[in-house]
Amino acid sequence: MDLNYVKAKQIANTPSPSAPGRSYDIFDQISSLIEEKKNKKISTKKYDELATEISKAMEESEMEQVSHLSLYAGVKNGLASLKAMKLSVVATTDIGTSPAAKFLREKELGSFFSEVAARDELVKAVDLGTRLEPVLAKLGIKSEATIYFCNRMQDLKAAQALGLRPVVMPSKHEQIDVLLSAKPEGMIISLEELPIMLSLKSFKGSDDGNEEEKQLEKEAGEEAERLQPDESVDAP
Repeated sequence: MDLNYVKAKQIANTPSPSAPGRSYDIFDQISSLIEEKKNKKISTKKYDELATEISKAMEESEMEQVSHLSLYAGVKNGLASLKAMKLSVVATTDIGTSPAAKFLREKELGSFFSEVAARDELVKAVDLGTRLEPVLAKLGIKSEATIYFCNRMQDLKAAQALGLRPVVMPSKHEQIDVLLSAKPEGMIISLEELPIMLSLKSFKGSDDGNEEEKQLEKEAGEEAERLQPDESVDAP
């Protein structure tokens, strides 16, 4: 899953260290800087200096902003269900390691995650694969067995390029058609819906699978059944 709700939009106005007084999207700064290094337009020493300044500015802003951020509805209940199903849940975010840890601590979410793939170097802010692939390798999880939650088109495309199974969770109604046009594996409105989605044959695909997959299917079905509302009516 992706902690997109961690995004601190305020960092978009961080002044550029390379152009004092000028402000533009900080991720544009990063992309431009990496491109300049790739094309050898700046020296490695200059790149390191600017990268350090940008990273420091980003982390200072993120540390300040994460305390003011809120969770999507149903996040804790959804994560509790995933934990009950004994799934490995990884939080991916392009904010820094320290701000991510602060956010998870303040929102009491840390215990739900097996790993946190945050930014600990500049390039990880823009490259999902650089952040996520080492974590999946550590956990022994294949890309094609990984469900990736996101609410942005760029994250959806990145997940597809990595061979992940993206499931979109739109934060705004107007995002729905746009995200569905990219043909994700599925769509949910809340993480609480995940056990039900995992129990659907249309989502699982082939009926063939190993014992581990069959056990996961069984646990997903049990969790989905537990989450179903009680529709019984007492007799008058």
